[in-house]
Formats: sequence, structure tokens, C-alpha cells
Amino acid sequence: MPRRNSLCGATTRSFLSLTFLLAAPAARAEETWPPTSPLPGWGSYYDTRKIVTIVRYWSPADHLDSTAILDDAGRPASADSVRRLLERNPKRTTADATEYVPTALDPQARSSSQRQGLPAFTAKTFATGALHDWLAALDPERPLRAWDGFMAIAAGSLRSWGTKGVVTSPQVIKKKKFGVLARSPDGRYLLDPCADMEIDDSGSAGYDAESNGFALYDVSKDDVLGGDVFNDFHIATWITKDRFLLVGDVRMDSPVQAPGSYLLVIAPIIAIGDVRQRIVVNYLGSPIQDFDNQRFNKARAKAYPRVKW
Repeated sequence: MPRRNSLCGATTRSFLSLTFLLAAPAARAEETWPPTSPLPGWGSYYDTRKIVTIVRYWSPADHLDSTAILDDAGRPASADSVRRLLERNPKRTTADATEYVPTALDPQARSSSQRQGLPAFTAKTFATGALHDWLAALDPERPLRAWDGFMAIAAGSLRSWGTKGVVTSPQVIKKKKFGVLARSPDGRYLLDPCADMEIDDSGSAGYDAESNGFALYDVSKDDVLGGDVFNDFHIATWITKDRFLLVGDVRMDSPVQAPGSYLLVIAPIIAIGDVRQRIVVNYLGSPIQDFDNQRFNKARAKAYPRVKW
């Protein structure tokens, strides 16, 4: 399973422009949903993206002394090209003398035989508003490239938890008050994009650093229909009365070992659920480069303007 990380847009384009951009690849997107099984699974992320880790050694005077390939992902020539590129562009991102830079040789996972992209019906969901800003934050110059880089990684079931009284609990009522919960078009369900986050009486959000998750509440049964405590979700919406969508991020642990260091990448995640088919599918995108919380905070603040993030 993935590890968790907390974060929470960017370049805004016109509705018509982005609609065209996102509609263009519809023929390449997966029209059949849910995706066929088996899915590659969480542990396949580094393989499907062909991620290599380059080590950069810095001198006390902020000079790049040398670089090395820690993991070649089976493609030494490509990894060496990345290493030389990082030598030519020595932009330091940490204060550490030894810096680890994970880079995806195949960011779109095109070479993966198990690749199943986002379904075409999600394209218009990202055309405007906060979700458009979130997508553009992943790739300000080409939001289409970010959307097209997601692939189905794993699926789970939606089923009742038998947790009564949750819909009428103080925290859920408070989240409804401050506009955090997304109600399904038919009013049967409430979608909570940050189930483990608490909001105080003034609307200030608090965080649990290790879990944020989502929860789907069945209003009529006052129960939890499904949820996820492993990923950090930021924004939730409904596509139809049966289908919902969440966006967020997840920390993917590296299979590469480095003495005294813990290696990982931050990957964007999109989850699509269907209450009629009782399924939720997780899609992972290209690793987030130059990770900065502020690039994504604007999108969440736009989605939930009454919350003090």
C-alpha cells in the first residue's frame, strides 16, 4: 500500500481552450469503465514510470561536486542522460550535502502493457473551477499532459461499514456547515474528501499528518458506505448521481535503499467511484516535480472558500 503525505492552482485557461485540450484525447482514453482486471497494483508505480534515482553531492560552498546513478531501472543509457542533465542544471532543492533526485524516464507509463488511462467522461470535470486549477498545478504549461499521464493502479469495494450515527455526528454537521461535503445529485450520499480532518467552530481546518482519507456517507442509512485512509484527498465532486471523483496526492516509497536516507516520490492521485457498481478505482499520475504546497493550496481554497486552510 502507499504511504501518506499531506499537501493541498495555477495557470488558468479559458473554458473553451481547456475543454478542447481535454476533449482531444478522448479516443485514446479508456471508454470502458471500470477498467479491466487485473490492475498493476500500488507496488508497480516505480516500474511503470521507470523511475530512477540520481544522487547529487554538494560541496559546502554550494557547488555540485559529483553525481551518481543509484538505480537505473533497467535502462542505464536513459538514466545516464538524466544524470548529465542534472549536472548541467544544478538547481539545489535541499540543504542536504547529499541530495536524492527521483526522475521518471517514462512519466506517462506508455511502455507499460497494463496501462489503462482515465475514462473520457472525466475530461469535462477538469475543464473549469478548482479541479481545473488543481490539474494545471501539476503541469501549468500543458494540463492535458497531466490528465493524460494518469493510469489505473488499484481498485477497491464500496460497502457499508455498519457505523451508525456518523451523518448526524458533530464533525459531519460542521463540515456540511462550512461546505466541505459534496452531496450527490439525488441527495442520497455525502462525499467527504478529508474524513480524518477536523474543523473547529470558526471554520479552521486541522490536520492529521499521517491520514486524511475520504469517506462516503449514506444519508438514508446514516452509515459509511466506503472510505480510504491511505491517501490524502483535497477536492471532491460528483460526475453523475452514481459516480464521484476525488483528487489528491500520495507518498510512494522507493524500493531503492540509501543508508541513512528515506527515499520517496509524491504522486498525484485521482479516485473514481461508482455507488451503483460499488467500486472505487485509484489512478496515479506522473511524479510531482518541484513539490510546493502553495501550488495546490489555491485550488482547495477555491473549492472550499469558507474553510480557513
